[in-house]
Amino acid sequence: QSYDLYYFGLIAYELITNTEVFTDVNIENKIYPDLTVIRNDWIQTFLRNCLSDDAFSKPKFDDIYQDLLMNRMKYQGIFGDINEEEVNGYINVLNEYFISFSNNVQKQAKEGNIDSTLLYGYMLFQGCGIDKDKKESALLFKKAADYGKTTAMHNYGYMLQNGYGVPKDEKEAV
Repeated sequence: QSYDLYYFGLIAYELITNTEVFTDVNIENKIYPDLTVIRNDWIQTFLRNCLSDDAFSKPKFDDIYQDLLMNRMKYQGIFGDINEEEVNGYINVLNEYFISFSNNVQKQAKEGNIDSTLLYGYMLFQGCGIDKDKKESALLFKKAADYGKTTAMHNYGYMLQNGYGVPKDEKEAV
């Protein structure tokens, strides 16, 4: 979902600004469009969060959908009419995909794949296609961190610092 939101942010930027950002974009290269050309502060912040490499600051698609529906009038001038049926269809397809994807990632994590362990931990933390389970998420981040995954170290430290799924321990978090 992190990569999906990155590319979603790029597509939204292109639609809003009517410009083509890049033809060969790669999240690993940290290539981002110039958000200062967008005058709306909310949209700048929203796109900055979508494009962020901090997984915890990214919005979730369900949250984006709910915000668009709840604030339809606010966004109508920016995005035009929002077709609820079309959006619901898209959300259903995404949900089916996430369920299938999460089952596959969970299987690979149980088989010992450390990248899948890290990803499944993130999915459990955010509730991506599965129910949130911060306790299990913390265990998986710890396991991946013990194998040297720096992202897992950061995520586990974040959970320790804030007491998400584990007792709060700021000393251990550092």
